[in-house]
Amino acid sequence: MVAALARPGVRLAVIGAVAAVAALIGLISRSLWFDEAFSMRVAHLPVGRFVNTILDAEPFNGLYYGVLKAWIRVAGDSPVAARMPSVAAAVVAVVATYLIGRRLLGERAALIGAVFLAVHGLMLQYAQEVRAYALATALTAVATWLLLRAIERPSVVRWAAYGVVGVLAVYGHFFAAFVIAAHAILLAVTPAWRPRPWLIAATYVAIGAAAAPLGWWLLNTTVSRGWMDPLGPQTATLVFRWFGAGSGVNDVMLGRLLSASAAALATVALIVGGVRWARGARDRRGWLLLLAWFVMPIVAAVAISVLIRPVLAYRYLIIGLPAFALLVGGLLATASGTLSRLAVALPFVIVIGIGTMHAYLSPMQKPAWDEAARMVLADAEPGDGLIVWPNWQWVPLEYAFLHSDEPDAAPARVAVDPAVGDVDQILDDLAARSGRVWVLVSEGGQRPDLEAFAYLDEFEERYDLVRERLVYHVRIALFEASD
Repeated sequence: MVAALARPGVRLAVIGAVAAVAALIGLISRSLWFDEAFSMRVAHLPVGRFVNTILDAEPFNGLYYGVLKAWIRVAGDSPVAARMPSVAAAVVAVVATYLIGRRLLGERAALIGAVFLAVHGLMLQYAQEVRAYALATALTAVATWLLLRAIERPSVVRWAAYGVVGVLAVYGHFFAAFVIAAHAILLAVTPAWRPRPWLIAATYVAIGAAAAPLGWWLLNTTVSRGWMDPLGPQTATLVFRWFGAGSGVNDVMLGRLLSASAAALATVALIVGGVRWARGARDRRGWLLLLAWFVMPIVAAVAISVLIRPVLAYRYLIIGLPAFALLVGGLLATASGTLSRLAVALPFVIVIGIGTMHAYLSPMQKPAWDEAARMVLADAEPGDGLIVWPNWQWVPLEYAFLHSDEPDAAPARVAVDPAVGDVDQILDDLAARSGRVWVLVSEGGQRPDLEAFAYLDEFEERYDLVRERLVYHVRIALFEASD
């Protein structure tokens, strides 16, 4: 058995299997939330509307939507099927991370880094979401691996492969451009890495030309991106909270502990990398590449957010997680002395122990729309109406209804929004045709209250509350028409 594991192919297979098992555990235990359901809605659009939606609203996620659209035509659109592309991408990211680490820092660091990435809470979260982040992470890692191969044995084919995957990574998510830029900068300042400079220059010119339309759109779009966080005093804390796998932790002190642990690991990696570079260590170029991969997206996003417009949504930084994992692997592999090992091992254990267990054992901090749908359908009657508040949360609820055992029994949706009509008139029309109405409220934290429904007063003039229940992040109320 030990001898078999020494074979490169077997070891790769085992690492891939570990990553797959880690990503599959609990895959169906959570509802699709809004972003995931939105991805599915886009993927189901007719080709013409699909292309227009991508070009108008989210070209930086276009590659993922295209993959998802093709995938669900073959595998179906169940929650498990919808999440499988992200599972596969997570496996590719872990395997590529191992291959990169083996080239840069050695076998031991590569193994530790790959396992760290496979079970890291942030990677697990996006390995189980119908979103682009796992794919973007995988493409960025594969591009970096291809870069190393092209540097070791330069050829037109190898540099072309790097260029193609580099472009795909950028269209997988625009934050990958910061990693490609880090590659280019390192090649520019490290003559030994560029034995064929004209070929390398041509590759980056081609990547830049292919990515230019996306860059132009990002600089000129007027589409609002309210989820891109404004910078403030807590920016660094929130960045490291994500790398510590504490993004979904409600407990403030626990989140701070995970953030501090990730910050400690990153700080030590920066110091050790600098020391190894200054001393001319054999693996100094590997440390430099990994530090640039990890740091460049953070620095570039902050700079652009300050100088041009906000672009930093912390989840976008997942494309630097493989580099962070390998830096941690390198620290553990090279640490000497009891105190040094403890200084690295303690935050490592905190991030993996607490962050990973939280990812597995804690419910996702999103509404349980599948359970809410089951409760409504269990007592729904023909002619019932349904109001969701906020209105945009209809998207995941609709998905839950469509994938229930009785999708045709779902109540008819009523959109209560002054932007689409007079609210009083909408409610009058509803009262004239529906004697019973379900109101589902997800606004207001873990225990939303009906008071969060902005038009509750107007609604209660026409209906009386019959019963009320709470599922995770969703308040479900049934009303009947007043006498």
